[in-house]
Amino acid sequence: MQTLPGSQDQWSTLWAHINLDAKPKAEFEVNINSVPTGSGVNFTDISKYEPTEWFWKFEGGTPSTSFVQNPQNIVYPESGVYDVTLIATNYLGSDTLLMENYIDANTTILPEVAFEISDSIPCSGEVVAWRTSRFIIPMLIVGVLS
Repeated sequence: MQTLPGSQDQWSTLWAHINLDAKPKAEFEVNINSVPTGSGVNFTDISKYEPTEWFWKFEGGTPSTSFVQNPQNIVYPESGVYDVTLIATNYLGSDTLLMENYIDANTTILPEVAFEISDSIPCSGEVVAWRTSRFIIPMLIVGVLS
């Protein structure tokens, strides 16, 4: 500490290191959780507090387990509703997240379709284009009204 000239006031600078480490809080998200049978699901770890190890269990999925942070293309070959488990670990401990009935794989899921058309009031004989980007492969369909 130092004394300021001409007064009895004192000032100082103190530094503190605050350790914000904690055991992980397991969390994840997927690109799709209602999936056509035989299609793949991509899992993304969004766990808090910097895990360094991951263990995933995919009930009904292929592969059924993974140790990577962000497993990709987990395929569900059979129809059903399946649980997913993530265990996230760091040097302070681990946390388990069980998402019950999280993946719905079945053969009756239809794609979400939304079309845009080039002319909303076409006349007979005019060419009209329908465009969608919501299929797995974007499509352009052109037709002539008769």
